[in-house]
Amino acid sequence: MKKNGFTIVEVLAIMIILGLVIVVGAPIVVGVIEDAKESHRKRQLEAFAKEVGNAYLLVLTNDNLYAFDSYEKGGITSNNTINFTNKWIDDNVSVNNGNVNCKNETIGTDEETLSNVYFYLNSGMIELKNCTIGDISGYNYINGKVVKK
Repeated sequence: MKKNGFTIVEVLAIMIILGLVIVVGAPIVVGVIEDAKESHRKRQLEAFAKEVGNAYLLVLTNDNLYAFDSYEKGGITSNNTINFTNKWIDDNVSVNNGNVNCKNETIGTDEETLSNVYFYLNSGMIELKNCTIGDISGYNYINGKVVKK
């Protein structure tokens, strides 16, 4: 007699094999996707840090002044470190389209609140603390590297 289909045992065997492939493969695929998202967030913070440096140099070039000695000028200079205000960051750093946020909680106004963004004059290094990328918080940018708390 001629056979025209699969037996129930063959169908069950194929379903078991497919189930095992899914059980083993799904966590691997999810892990790869999460790693890619994390890598993307880190690149966004790196781009934001570079833009802060570029914006600072642009302001410095245009003003020919050490312009960050008061809140009105966009930050505070102390111990060879510039700490920018939230408003200065909003006005001068556009690369992140609002996705990276290194603001301090506003005390008074954004013009008077120092952000978590620092520029070290001696080394030319940027430091970002307590940043949120998208809706994920806990990122720092220190010594040219992104660190997640």
